[in-house]
Amino acid sequence: MKYIFRRLFCMLLITGVLFQTAVAVNDSDNSPYSDVPQDKWSYLSIKKLYDLGVLPDRDLLGCDVTEQRGNFVVYLYSLANVLGAVEEYDSSLPFTDISENDPDYKAYVWAWKNDIIRGVDATTFQPSSYIK
Repeated sequence: MKYIFRRLFCMLLITGVLFQTAVAVNDSDNSPYSDVPQDKWSYLSIKKLYDLGVLPDRDLLGCDVTEQRGNFVVYLYSLANVLGAVEEYDSSLPFTDISENDPDYKAYVWAWKNDIIRGVDATTFQPSSYIK
């Protein structure tokens, strides 16, 4: 499981780097996150992913903090949506800890149907748990 999430996160960053040539960023803009200064090596990629709506609108990105499983799924879903790679699925999840009323339910179904996520067991995903 760790390997899958690490690999997907690397793909997310690589995609962000590739977007540097495809999406214009105004370097004079302020950083969208107070913990991502403009001289940080990953600033342009983070800024582009933020501008595309892939990364969340909040004060801190938390680059040096472990991410929650659910948030990571939402980031991947947002990126896939920006790239036009999201198919809608009418399906249910095997996880009892994710409600159909959850605002990110479509992201979880998309990730489940594309074999991106697995539960911590057969019926539990634990979206608030941290990726280790």
